[in-house]
Amino acid sequence: MSDALRRSPVSGSRPPATPALLGFAAAFVLTQAADQALVLVVAHSRSGGQQGRLADEAASFVQSTAGMSAVPVLNGMLLVALAAALATLQTVRSGGTPAGRLRLGPQVGSGLRGAIATTAGLLGLSVACGAGIDLLGVSPGSTMDVMQSAFRSPSPAQLALAAAAIGVVPGVAEEVFFRGFLLESLSASWGLWPGIIASAAAFGLIHVDPVQVGAAFVAGVFLAWSARRLGSIRPTIVAHAVNNVAFLVLAASGLEGGPSPTRNVGALCAGALVCAASAWWMPSGAGRSAEVNGVSP
Repeated sequence: MSDALRRSPVSGSRPPATPALLGFAAAFVLTQAADQALVLVVAHSRSGGQQGRLADEAASFVQSTAGMSAVPVLNGMLLVALAAALATLQTVRSGGTPAGRLRLGPQVGSGLRGAIATTAGLLGLSVACGAGIDLLGVSPGSTMDVMQSAFRSPSPAQLALAAAAIGVVPGVAEEVFFRGFLLESLSASWGLWPGIIASAAAFGLIHVDPVQVGAAFVAGVFLAWSARRLGSIRPTIVAHAVNNVAFLVLAASGLEGGPSPTRNVGALCAGALVCAASAWWMPSGAGRSAEVNGVSP
């Protein structure tokens, strides 16, 4: 096990987990409320205040390219602001810097290799999860269906905008909050693996859609393990953003999958193999960040 994974909290006594749990509760409520508020404001504007048209306009916006792009940007801004505020409060109480507490600092060695391994592993895991969902005969979920419908045959400009809004913004914001603030806080309170599992469960829950909840939990475990192994969330930000953009491109091209059991079994095995190989190849021991929990080692 690497030094980054073994490293225990800086202080002798573990801090309570309540602030981190309240932080997640605030993130969940704020993002859900902001989504609803945005949809209602746009629907009210489009309907001219006519109550009979509000529901139709709201559904139209949610299923549009503009709606699918605007919501993750709004959520991303809220998550980053909340993570930064909570990390700043932590530094006021026990020192360090917000960036250090969020593990935004560079890795010590093997930065490029860590980013490549994390990205390849997450892509393989996503393929395996998608194939597993198809084999189980589970619907891909309303959110995925809407995204696939909204981004069918987009213009180059629309695709570029969507890649930034749906790929890059959530990749940064969700990593900062879940693998930066929440993972570090819960690991300090409960220990490494309870922190990894709990932060991954929170990451799944915030996606709301039942199918996405399960897939996001699995991805969250891998990303949390990678962040702790490498000592920085920079590689997981890259991996998360690339994974989101890859899904968007597949949805836009109509190549997101099919009902063939043979193909799904092959994709499941190949994806799992790529993920396992990437985890094995990921740097070990050289990935400690320059600051851990805001305090230099």
